[in-house]
Amino acid sequence: WYSVIWNLEVEIRTMEKTNRMQRQSIIVFIQGERIETYGNFKKCCEFENLKYHTLARLKFPIRINDVVIHKTLFK
Repeated sequence: WYSVIWNLEVEIRTMEKTNRMQRQSIIVFIQGERIETYGNFKKCCEFENLKYHTLARLKFPIRINDVVIHKTLFK
């Protein structure tokens, strides 16, 4: 049993490595002196309690109140 489970775990890890997407850009959230980075815009909006569907229509950089949100290339 242990060998079967181990083989399945190895196959799953191999599939996860091959299915990972290459990050092309990141979201930079700036509020005053605070700077945060996120992997995608939706997660940024969820974490920062912003309305994703409203902001997703706007072009970057997005400026609302004292917040600036940039989309920049990931190197």
